Amino acid sequence: TARVGSQINVTFYKTETETWVRGGTTLAIAKNGWGIANGSEYIFPVSLEAGIVYTMRVSFETAGCNLYAVSFIKTVGSTDATLSDIKVNGASLADFDPANTSYTLALPPNTWIAGIEGTANDANATVENPEIGDPIIGKSSFAINVTSESGIATVYTVNVTTPVLVDEGVSLALDGYFYSNGVNASATKVNNMNNNDYIEYYVYTEYDENVEMTLLCGNGYDPSNSYLNVSALGINDTTWVLNDIYTKRIPTTYDESMTTQWGAATANEISFVFPMKAEQPTLIRIYSITDKGNAADIHGMSFKLLFESIDATLSDLQVDGATVPGFDPNKTSYAVPLPAGASSVSLAATANDGGASVEEGIGSLAITGFKTSDTITVTSASGFSIDYKLHFYTPLELAFTEDTLSVMMGDWVYMNGGVNATNERINSINNEEYVEYYLYSASDKDVHLILNVACGNVDTTYAKINVSTYAPGSEWTLDEAKTLNIPGQGLGAWAVEFASEVKYNLSLKAGEAVVLRVYGITNGAGAGDIYSAKLVEGKTSYGTAIETAYTSAVKVWGAQGYLNVRCDEAFVGGTVQIYDLSGRLVKDELIDAGRNAFKVERNGLYLVKLVSTSNAVQTVKCIVR
Repeated sequence: TARVGSQINVTFYKTETETWVRGGTTLAIAKNGWGIANGSEYIFPVSLEAGIVYTMRVSFETAGCNLYAVSFIKTVGSTDATLSDIKVNGASLADFDPANTSYTLALPPNTWIAGIEGTANDANATVENPEIGDPIIGKSSFAINVTSESGIATVYTVNVTTPVLVDEGVSLALDGYFYSNGVNASATKVNNMNNNDYIEYYVYTEYDENVEMTLLCGNGYDPSNSYLNVSALGINDTTWVLNDIYTKRIPTTYDESMTTQWGAATANEISFVFPMKAEQPTLIRIYSITDKGNAADIHGMSFKLLFESIDATLSDLQVDGATVPGFDPNKTSYAVPLPAGASSVSLAATANDGGASVEEGIGSLAITGFKTSDTITVTSASGFSIDYKLHFYTPLELAFTEDTLSVMMGDWVYMNGGVNATNERINSINNEEYVEYYLYSASDKDVHLILNVACGNVDTTYAKINVSTYAPGSEWTLDEAKTLNIPGQGLGAWAVEFASEVKYNLSLKAGEAVVLRVYGITNGAGAGDIYSAKLVEGKTSYGTAIETAYTSAVKVWGAQGYLNVRCDEAFVGGTVQIYDLSGRLVKDELIDAGRNAFKVERNGLYLVKLVSTSNAVQTVKCIVR
């Protein structure tokens, strides 16, 4: 493996009479690089009964590794090379488990360890305990070597860390981290922090202090969606919550040819502040947020003490005299919908701390175009600043020309995840990712939104896009009736020449602005790439409910608790979705050749939607008596 923290568990269970339960032996895999030439042998003891068929499960845990060979050696004597207990300074480890071979301890500053002692589980096994030297400063690892009667060896590792003193001008050793969830750290660099990666350092101060930590970060990507978050945790904190005010965008560096630059020579500094209590050890977690391959490399970490308040939060944020809906001092970004025709807003902000100043972004703001942004900067008495961002948007009016309107896909008001929307393409909407648009019509309109979508997944059965509207300020909910399957043209067929039209029905009320969300649902690489979008005026209602509903391609009728569906060949192999009056999806089935009968829970009115393999849609209402 080339990752830190890899582990392998090997568990045997009787194939015919048992199911797998994690047990057996777990061993830590040393970081030694990829490739069979770098592989190392690890021995897992097991006792097998004669004549019994076993299944051996090999589980890779924490971080990945490659397995190149499995072999077996028959042994003489006990194979038990486990411990029954580990004591540190005479006290047993509270979380000791014989199957767990690696432990991490956080100790108070300058702790002297008199001894680390393991006790063999088997009386015939031998144990070699580590020798302890000077008081531990920072991070040290101690190995307990256990050898079974048959010669099998197990190594238990106890990683002991004491906090490092944080003081003016102190720089922390990057490889002296307390914990990493797989990030690699050397003496000179924390390398390749991906999304959701984090690394923790264990520190303390002699007095109550406000501390500023500065990271020297290298980032060669477009940084619009690359951030680091830094937070301070108590050593016994069991929950961690991402906080906006401790999240900062990572500066990027380009050369004259706009080529991305990595390395310490082109790195930039970003700073974070937090309070610390005297002699109370603290975990500093550095957490990465990015939709790129790598948010940042960290080349240095230094500290200084601040003797004035670090509070740069707001206690109130107002637009036109009213507090912004959902305002929270720890939330720094807000989307604010405005009515059609809005030309300006008045902004006001109140600092939480009397010594802080609101320097920029307040007063009157002109609204230009459908989307206008503003940044309000708050600076604490110690000089630390927080930016609160307001994104105002006004609805786009749907002005039809000859019953058709092309939608400018780049005129979005919000995107989540890694979606990228331009006028040419909405690229790679993955599962639960979405793009939102804000629009209204001057008159009542029934419209069809037609998307030209390409999908190149292996399995397109679960490549779907939902298009639905909701009122600004309200909560969006998934409307299954507005979810359609995206036709696939084979693996890798993402280009525009493979795209197919998918049609959604929408109803707009005169003068009522709505948010339109395009939402991906998929178990593959992406629900689809959207190459164009247009709105076409047309009737979207489904007519009157009847006991037998006909279209040119479909016949649906209800009888004796069943909905019966008969359709032409174009719909065979497609899907039928049945909804009750509350909008609840009660059936989602494949359509077989000929007649299909679907049992429903109770009599009543149902909405039946058939989707062909080419994404043609037939929707009818039908009563079951």
